[in-house]
Amino acid sequence: GQLTRIVDLVKSVPGRHLANDVVADSDGNAYVTDSWGPYVYKVTPEGEASVFVRDARLRAKQGKVGLDGIAYSPEGYIIVNHYDHGLLYRIDLKSRKVTPVRVRLRMYGADGMFFDSQGRLYVVQNHLATPKGHNAVTLLKSRDHWRSATVVANRQFPATQVQGVILPDKTVYALRDKLELLLEKKPDAETFSIAPIDVK
Repeated sequence: GQLTRIVDLVKSVPGRHLANDVVADSDGNAYVTDSWGPYVYKVTPEGEASVFVRDARLRAKQGKVGLDGIAYSPEGYIIVNHYDHGLLYRIDLKSRKVTPVRVRLRMYGADGMFFDSQGRLYVVQNHLATPKGHNAVTLLKSRDHWRSATVVANRQFPATQVQGVILPDKTVYALRDKLELLLEKKPDAETFSIAPIDVK
C-alpha cells in the first residue's frame, strides 16, 4: 500500500492527455491508453516511460473520448478499444503494428476489457460520454489471433452503467464506479458495487 514511484508519461509529448487504462505484460511492462491523444505508452519495470504507439486512427475529436480499455494476450499483443468509435485495435508488441479487429458489432462506449482463461474477451460498454453507447457487457472470441472476432454474447444492463469487468476466478464481476457523479461535479458517491454477472 505504499507509493513506490510516480512516472510522468507525457513530459516530452505535446498536446492534451488523459491516461485511462493500464495493463501489464508477462515481463512486467505496463501499457497505458491515452483518451485524448493517439498514443499508447509503455512503462518498463524500472519506470522508464516512452510512447509505444502513435497512430492517427486512435485520436479523439475535441471533447470526445478516444482510447479507453486495454487487454493483454500472452500470445504477444494487446487489444485496445476506441470509446467514441466503438472499434477494437490489435497492437503487436514486437512490430508495434496497429490493426483494426474485424467485428460486426460496433461497441460504442467501450470501456474496460479483460481476457478470460479461454482467450475470450469481455468488453464493457456504457453511455457515460457518448449518446451512442449502451450499458452492456459483450463477450467476444477469435479464431485468428484477434485479426477478427465474433460475438458470443451481449448482455444489456438498461438500469445501470458499468465501467469495468474482472475475472478473479470463473465468475465475471462488473464494476460500478459512478464516474458520472465526478464528471457532473455532483456530491461524491459513498457506495459502490462489484456484482457477479452472467453474460452467457
